[in-house]
Amino acid sequence: MIGLQYFNSDEYEKAEEHYINGLGILDDYYLALEHLAEVNAAKVNYLRSLALYDRVLRIAPKPEFYLSRAEVQEKLGFTEDAQKSRLAAEKSNF
Repeated sequence: MIGLQYFNSDEYEKAEEHYINGLGILDDYYLALEHLAEVNAAKVNYLRSLALYDRVLRIAPKPEFYLSRAEVQEKLGFTEDAQKSRLAAEKSNF
């Protein structure tokens, strides 16, 4: 919750620190990973964001995470990959 407040206040460094600290407790906590991916996208660190979304999707293949990954892929110019992510979102049964 605190990380989200920092994120919504554009305090990305503080939000990132909060989520990283959370991962120190639960290494594969997918919500912390997903929020960390959002923070990295907001910081225009798209490759790191993409890697985090890939990790999130191995744990929790939710449609909204595929769609978020597709947005990052689009920003990187990975149009075909973004389309595949959108299709995966449609097929996800999580």
